[in-house]
Amino acid sequence: MIRTLRDLINTSSNITRDRPAIVFGSAPSIRSLKHNAFTGVKIGVGDMPWRAPEFGPFDFWVTSNTYYPLPQEQKHLRDMIASTSTILMSPECVRNTQSDLSVELIQLEKIFTAFDFVLYDQRHFGNLVCKPQANCCKFVSHFNINVSIQELLNETDPNDSSPYGLSHTVASHGFALAVLLGCNPIYIAGVELPEKNKNYKAYNNFKNPIISFKGRIHKILTRFEKSDFFGSARLETLQDFYKIAKIAKLHGTKVFCLSKTSPLLQIPGVDYMSPKNFKQMDV
Repeated sequence: MIRTLRDLINTSSNITRDRPAIVFGSAPSIRSLKHNAFTGVKIGVGDMPWRAPEFGPFDFWVTSNTYYPLPQEQKHLRDMIASTSTILMSPECVRNTQSDLSVELIQLEKIFTAFDFVLYDQRHFGNLVCKPQANCCKFVSHFNINVSIQELLNETDPNDSSPYGLSHTVASHGFALAVLLGCNPIYIAGVELPEKNKNYKAYNNFKNPIISFKGRIHKILTRFEKSDFFGSARLETLQDFYKIAKIAKLHGTKVFCLSKTSPLLQIPGVDYMSPKNFKQMDV
């Protein structure tokens, strides 16, 4: 059986509810948490579980990009299996597919059935497709994903405000997952949202998960095509975190950021906790 995010929430929230959770981004500030004996729910986003397995094992690996990790790539799949994490996979994994998508979807169906994957959507609201219709729409239709992570979270909002947006960082989806799982408190680490690409560095920055020349070029081009986290992109990203934090507060969930340089500290409901104090806590 292939699981969706709603399936995961229905089966796991009784285990994760009121347990502390930490969302691991990959910014260099994460190194302040090395050797920490955290025993709560660990959520790695992007390539963090591959980039820094020493912070794991991660309970959940939330992915949402077009170059890594892609389950249809054997090397990437080996990395995901080796992580022992529950993998949350979005339609982004097929957005750039150039081959026969129907064949690739059948291949993915076998993979998702055999290994611990959970499928979620972060792009289509109200079951609407993109214009023009894209590969991601066909992925959602094929796997019968009828609600986005944003809408799932919004279902828990008694004020029924609008859901958070498409987001410019997968870290927001990792944060939303922690709220959906009922975790409390939630700690966010390694999420810096640098304004300029030149300042975009990762922990273990020398590591690159992309082996093929084509994949490396695509990642470089994608990086330069971005408008950084400046202007509207930065504002939209902070608004997404604000909406998630607001819902967390409605549920009585405390949220702490473990980096004093993170712009997430501008958000009401997100408080600072020093890594030193965090390490001294019984978590």
